[in-house]
Amino acid sequence: MENRVFTLDEVAKILRVDPRTIFRLIHGQNVEKKKLPATKIGRSWRITEADLKKFFTENANMENELQKVFVKSVRKARQKKK
Repeated sequence: MENRVFTLDEVAKILRVDPRTIFRLIHGQNVEKKKLPATKIGRSWRITEADLKKFFTENANMENELQKVFVKSVRKARQKKK
């Protein structure tokens, strides 16, 4: 199984939020202080598909709708790749 890696901007686009929102999640700047796992390479952030799914699954404050949007977007991207 392929574990896709996203940039901060790609995750923001998939979830239809501002990239600063994703940046804040990476740094735990939310009510629960939960951090979205990410790796910084140079000046860019990378987030794995598995970490993103796990983050949404483990955090009850995240709405299921955002997760559904993400899953649909990933499937659509994979279909275009084929």
